[in-house]
Amino acid sequence: MQFFANRGYAVLRVNFRGSTGYGKAFLNAGNLEWGLKQQDDITDGVKWAIERGIADPKRICIYGGSYGGFEALRGLEKTPDIYRCGISYAGVVDIETTLRINLDWTMRNPMPRLKMQEAEIMEMLGQKGEQTDHWKEISPISHVDQIQVPVLLAYSEYDHRIPINTARTLAKELKNRGKLYDFIVKDNEDHGFHQETNKIFLYKKVDEFLKATMQ
Repeated sequence: MQFFANRGYAVLRVNFRGSTGYGKAFLNAGNLEWGLKQQDDITDGVKWAIERGIADPKRICIYGGSYGGFEALRGLEKTPDIYRCGISYAGVVDIETTLRINLDWTMRNPMPRLKMQEAEIMEMLGQKGEQTDHWKEISPISHVDQIQVPVLLAYSEYDHRIPINTARTLAKELKNRGKLYDFIVKDNEDHGFHQETNKIFLYKKVDEFLKATMQ
């Protein structure tokens, strides 16, 4: 947030339903609402910022990492008229594939903390077989044609949470449809960029991307 504010951008960070720190009822309100009511909460926040003159309705970009990257892509698809650009940093692209990879990884690393995280994710998203069609419907890969603005994608080759093949499929679909996008992949990182040189590289790219799309 400080990075963006330092460059003169107004920053809105939404505690949408399902966020932690506001009690169990608020947390559970996000169950089965990935990309749906949670996305509506973000949209409402954007409209609030516009109505109060904080945000220019013609110069709004949506950014997020991991689940936030999923929401960034969903925002571009669900409400394409709101955003000037979008940035997905290690974001979920295909929910079913991502859950399968995460379950396989957790089974190979049977730590209680990981088991608890996996249970929480399944509570939020539901069980396979019951929600498979729902997962497909809300996955960003299913609605690439709705994206109308430039997108910056940043992913890691060896991400144990977000399969790199899903990100590559997204980039391919964007290319096939003639969409404007930039695709960054680092081959020496896991979930997100942790090495200082890669962090600097990423945010230089983000800075350049915003300057090019938000003018």
